[in-house]
Amino acid sequence: MLRDEFDAILFGALGDPRVPSNQHAADILLGLRFKLDLYINARPVELLHDRLTPLRDRTEKDIRLVVLRENTEGLYVGVGASSRKAHRTKSPFQEDVNSAKASSASSVTRSNMPVRMG
Repeated sequence: MLRDEFDAILFGALGDPRVPSNQHAADILLGLRFKLDLYINARPVELLHDRLTPLRDRTEKDIRLVVLRENTEGLYVGVGASSRKAHRTKSPFQEDVNSAKASSASSVTRSNMPVRMG
C-alpha cells in the first residue's frame, strides 16, 4: 500500500470545470486523506521574489514558513456547525470536533519541526 512504501506523496490540483459540483474531486481528495490517514496538511510557504510581497522591507530570506492544518477531522467529519450569517455578536461562527489522537499527532508534528529564531 502507498503509506507503507513511500515517505511522501506529492499531489497536485484536481477537478474538472465540466463537472459543476466537482464532487468527484472532493471524493478523491477526502478518500486519499482518510484511507492514508493523512492527519496533517503541511503547506510550505516561501517568497519567490521580493517584489511579490505586500510587506514592507521584507525579502525572500524573511518569508519562509510552513502552515500546518488538520486534514481528516474537524469540518471534514461533518460534526459541529458553522454559519456564514452574522448572529448576535455580528460575526459568523464555526465549530468542529477533533479527537485527542489527531490533536496529539498534530502537536508532535509541530514540536518536531525545526524552528528558526532571530
